[in-house]
Amino acid sequence: MNRLFLLLPLLALAAAPARGADEPALVARAYVLPYASGCFVSAETVEKENSESGWKDFFSQCGVEWPEGSYVRRSRNFDCWIVRNTEENHLRIREILRPLDGGPALQVRVQTHFCAFTPAAFEALELSETVGTMLAPDAWKALRRRIVATEGAEVLGCPAMLLQTGAQGTVTTDVEYIFPTEFDVTMLESAATAADTNAPAQFVAAAVEPQNFQTREVGQRFQVTPRVSPSGSCISLDLTPSLVLPPTWRNYGSPVLDGAADPVKPELEQPFFPVAYVATSVDIRSGYTVALGGGALDEPVAGRRFHVFFVTASLVEMEPPIISEPDL
Repeated sequence: MNRLFLLLPLLALAAAPARGADEPALVARAYVLPYASGCFVSAETVEKENSESGWKDFFSQCGVEWPEGSYVRRSRNFDCWIVRNTEENHLRIREILRPLDGGPALQVRVQTHFCAFTPAAFEALELSETVGTMLAPDAWKALRRRIVATEGAEVLGCPAMLLQTGAQGTVTTDVEYIFPTEFDVTMLESAATAADTNAPAQFVAAAVEPQNFQTREVGQRFQVTPRVSPSGSCISLDLTPSLVLPPTWRNYGSPVLDGAADPVKPELEQPFFPVAYVATSVDIRSGYTVALGGGALDEPVAGRRFHVFFVTASLVEMEPPIISEPDL
């Protein structure tokens, strides 16, 4: 039986009646189950499948149990169906609906830990064996503890996003560096040689005018597009984590030798930005973490460090809203 299911949020609060200590609590939740049309079955069959007993039989065939007091009922006040059952059976119902087009809406929480390690810390944590692998939740939790406790290991940032499947998200934490790409240099003569046209020129300074400025963002940037498989068992990530570090500066000015005791050297500095960058697509299970990167950079202050991106993706499901009994 092919059906199209759609779960829509309805704003309401719950009030489940009191039950015995050994009896499972029953909760009423709202589901929007569109009318199932049939091109190859009779109108009588279609009407039966769309009845309260029809929906209950359908879910029963899929493994949903119906304890005493549970039901499937069309709401009097909303264009939806009310299912009253235990939370365990509600979870099963959502699992049944998930693979179907228009099933419960899924979102993905994606978080990246930007981490830096000295060579000693990188070796102590055995990260050369970890980069490029997928970590189960318990393994990643244990590794995080070790990272925090290891000297020379640093978590630079851990941005996170909540995204709809197929939507692209970007998080940036940066500082803009503005620098010139061209210079206009004018050499300044001493007053004595400037007045004596027969004397060789002696330059005492250089007037440098920077021109054609550019901007470079320094910091963390994380861009990702998640896609959830129809069954919800796999998350595909198109991701580009990157880290741009503060620059080192190199002076390209050349000394002007004019016979003076101290040659004049114009200041024509240009920046060099250390960058750690990964662009890839991976398939990952919900709650798991993939380790990417592992390259080393020579940083201006910290020295040589290895950089690893730990990316965690988890499904976040929108639960059917709980409906109080008077709203039925």
